[in-house]
Amino acid sequence: MKVETSMTEPGVEGGGYVEPSNAINGSASDGLDNAGLTVANGVNSYTKHSEEGSSGSEESPKKPDFFSRTKLSDEEIKSKLVEDGTLSKNGRLKLLGKIPYRKPTQFELRKLEVEERLGKWYEIPKYNVDSQEFDNEAYNKLVDEIYEEFGQHSGRVGVSFQDLTVKVPVYTEPPIKTVYTATKGLLLKPLKAAFGFCNPLKGCKPDKGDTHAILSNISGYVLPGEMLLVLGPPGCGMSTLLNVLANNPDSDFEIEGQVLYGGKEADSSLQHFVRLVGQEDYHIASLSVRDTLSFASECCIPDFIPFAERLRSDRLKLVAKGLGLDHVLGTPLGNNKIRGVSGGEKKRVTIGEMTIGKRAQLNLLDGFTRGLDAAVSLDIVRSMRNMADLDQQVFICAMQQPSEEIYRLFDKVLLLDQGKCLFFGKTEDAVPYFRSIGYLKPERRMTPEFLVSVSDPRTHKSALMEGWENKAPSSINEFEKCFRESSYFAKVVRGFREEEHSKMIPPKDSTPSDIERYYHRHALQPLQRQTQLLFKRQFLMEIKNKPALLTRFIRYVIMSLIMGALFWQTSTDEAGAGVFPGILFISIITIGLGSMSTLPGIYETRQVFYKQKDANFFDPPPYILAQTVVDFPLTFLESLIYSAILYFMAGLNSADGGRKFGFFLFAMWIIDMAMSTMIRMIGVGTRSFHEATAVAPAIIILNVVFAGFIIPRNDIPGWWIWLYWLSAFNYILDSVMINQYVGLKLYCLSSEFVPKLPTPFESYETCPVSTGVAYLKERYGIFTAVYWKWLDIVIVVGFYLFFLSLSALALMFIRFSTKAFIRPEGSSPLEEERLEHSLRVSQISLPRLDSQSVSTSPQGNDEQVVVNPRIEQDAVDMSVLNNEVGTEEEQQDARVVDRQSTESNRADSSVAMRSFAAHDIGFRPVYMTWTNLSYFVKVSRKYAKEKTGQDTNELQLLHDVNGYAVPGRMIALVGASGAGKTTLLDVLAQRKTQGRTLGQILLNKKPIDRFYRRIAGYVEQFDIHNEYATSTNAFSNHWILNFKDSLLSGCLLFDSTSSKAI
Repeated sequence: MKVETSMTEPGVEGGGYVEPSNAINGSASDGLDNAGLTVANGVNSYTKHSEEGSSGSEESPKKPDFFSRTKLSDEEIKSKLVEDGTLSKNGRLKLLGKIPYRKPTQFELRKLEVEERLGKWYEIPKYNVDSQEFDNEAYNKLVDEIYEEFGQHSGRVGVSFQDLTVKVPVYTEPPIKTVYTATKGLLLKPLKAAFGFCNPLKGCKPDKGDTHAILSNISGYVLPGEMLLVLGPPGCGMSTLLNVLANNPDSDFEIEGQVLYGGKEADSSLQHFVRLVGQEDYHIASLSVRDTLSFASECCIPDFIPFAERLRSDRLKLVAKGLGLDHVLGTPLGNNKIRGVSGGEKKRVTIGEMTIGKRAQLNLLDGFTRGLDAAVSLDIVRSMRNMADLDQQVFICAMQQPSEEIYRLFDKVLLLDQGKCLFFGKTEDAVPYFRSIGYLKPERRMTPEFLVSVSDPRTHKSALMEGWENKAPSSINEFEKCFRESSYFAKVVRGFREEEHSKMIPPKDSTPSDIERYYHRHALQPLQRQTQLLFKRQFLMEIKNKPALLTRFIRYVIMSLIMGALFWQTSTDEAGAGVFPGILFISIITIGLGSMSTLPGIYETRQVFYKQKDANFFDPPPYILAQTVVDFPLTFLESLIYSAILYFMAGLNSADGGRKFGFFLFAMWIIDMAMSTMIRMIGVGTRSFHEATAVAPAIIILNVVFAGFIIPRNDIPGWWIWLYWLSAFNYILDSVMINQYVGLKLYCLSSEFVPKLPTPFESYETCPVSTGVAYLKERYGIFTAVYWKWLDIVIVVGFYLFFLSLSALALMFIRFSTKAFIRPEGSSPLEEERLEHSLRVSQISLPRLDSQSVSTSPQGNDEQVVVNPRIEQDAVDMSVLNNEVGTEEEQQDARVVDRQSTESNRADSSVAMRSFAAHDIGFRPVYMTWTNLSYFVKVSRKYAKEKTGQDTNELQLLHDVNGYAVPGRMIALVGASGAGKTTLLDVLAQRKTQGRTLGQILLNKKPIDRFYRRIAGYVEQFDIHNEYATSTNAFSNHWILNFKDSLLSGCLLFDSTSSKAI
């Protein structure tokens, strides 16, 4: 394609561009562009705009001069493209640049026309993201103009929500499932579902229509260019609010009230202009950061956009640099099995994935700062502030306790608790409002912390003003009532009446109808392109998960070798004829059961599928199709490895020039595909992994039992014969047995001839079965015509297509969610409210005591707890670290360092406290030092050379770390995400099972030994629990495993459901 635009510097005579009037000259801010968040490496300067200016529009910058050129008609475009060689003489696109194959669509003509006019704009230093002269703001404006020239206009809209109430059905379930309750539910649920009292996928309702309100009468609005901060304690409904505003509610939500976008209700095109970043980090562990971000950009930046490939490449570089991910682009995301990026880096990947491609005007971020260090969090919010000011975008962020600096960057704040609105208004009005109802913010408490805790019964008394004890609100309902009767709520109502929330800055031109139709689709990429992208990702996911892939193949090598050795060169006499069915049957079982190993991976990727489908990355059918296509070669290799080894070692029928082996291989491949698809269907159609592991083996066992080998068809009772016809193993076993026995001649040993006749009548003895066909008819009653083996294969293929269709339907229409409200069986809403209130007002704290801090009062039978106050030390004597604490006097002196109790602990005289403190659970304080601590992990030489520039196969994560810890002191490990904090704790806790550790860790001058873990407690980053255990189970089991039996007497444990001591 010819380029008419000159590549001279903008502003120079003859150049192709004119400098935008309001560009920032000379700036090199690195960060995410319009597709994401512009995060500068340094401290961004910003000016918080006034409320009046938030809804106004800025004067449009001067466009580059090529945008003012006259647009060409379709015929002129075609003729010009024919001259350039892009199209053939008859106006068709060229396949591989040479072969004409089809006429271009209007989209493609428009794209080619825009690309023709702009030329190689990305080679100009100011627009080249790799250049030192790169201007981020100028680049963003140019990209906006490219989109608008193509016909995609982004109107700037506000959002409003009035009297928004969200309710979910109430389902009853036993507090702890047992065999009895599970069996009872399984039997009764279909009956109740028939009468409308049950949802088969969730639970049964006690009363039809019983619901629980997650949000109640929430009202507010955000104008273009404003930022709203949603605050509240856990469980207050922030995530639900953001999902509703993103037009992505759960299927069980009953929504009341009104949500408007730019004064209009949501339509299908809104999905591509709303961006939701969820709080959970769901990723495919084996994929690298680059793979994840690249897939997101390819899905969200469709091919019909001009310069799509260039924009994707630029987006990836800007997002990675802006979020500080450029140094881990080649690192896998990782999980508990695969070593990958840190928790904070994974959160950044989540933000980048959801923001890299969409040109959103409404941005919703749910708990996005969790796992991020304060500096990165502040930079991200500052960049949001800049984008809101410059592009009039709307940001709604849900957070729990942001810093004061982050809080001041927002325009408005919405405070929630138990789904009710306690305040909505300007951020600077929040503190004065609560002061007006009797709550004063303490001087040393941050504003967000004060707002979140003001309604907490355990802490709000510390902020209660003197004289307001009987007037200030104390319950959530009273807080809500005070706000709705205040002048601040009147401002919200007045804003709705004046329709401020309906303000919208319209685009300069209306969007053409053809492009508008594309933005009403669920996914922007066409189906064939989605399939291509998903196939590429699925292939990478399988190939990069090398341990799992090698395990699958090695398993079949070992199993085939064992089977081949057991049945080595089976003879074709009458005895051998009875062995062949066993070999074939065990082969089918081995292949069928092997599919069970894919079940954990299905559950790991299911949440990723839900997240990306909700974000409009792709449609479900291409996802299933891509998985199926990738399964073809993998299952074929499995079948080939197993069949090639077993078939010839066992001496199976090798006649017909190897065609019988080829059919056996084909049959094993088909049953492997069918069972893999059945396992996938179970994986996407069941609620949890535990349910799937119960259902899948049961179905496979039924297939095995009724396959016709354990119980031949003629011996199966009539009322069970239907299971025989529903067994896929039955048909595949018939086909491979026909393949094995048809054409097989059997011979008999002298001992096998019948009837047994005395000499000289042996010549009248005959072989009972002389052909394989006769054996099959006599023993198994199988139809032996050759076409039956192909018909059986067709039937198994039908099973495969049936399972595949059910998998696609399950992904499209079934969504397992935790949004339903679960109430234990037998409880009423009143009891539930009382229990919730008791949990909120209760405060039980366990003291840190030993035998030296407890003394017994001589009066009465009750013990009196005496806790020594903490002894402050201004400095630590380093000589103590270099000498063992060996004498009893030193140990006694060291004990008092570890005494600390809060005021509540000193005043607490409850039975549980006295009983806990009466026992001697003392310990010997230790001084811990670590010197020159280094940690290395094994990586590929290529990756290590990219990271370190050295030819080595190790990567050093810790570099000569030194430190010490003394009793009575707390050490804070601070640093950016990915700095090595978790790695250091893992090494100190001796939790690393891979890699190489150098350095020395000493406890009281002694190296750590195998008893170290008895005194080292480690609270890990991830919460790993038995989901069926109660809190009582967890605490009591830990106590029993770690303390002597004599300490259990007198210890009080509390049941989490009944609040009774046991």
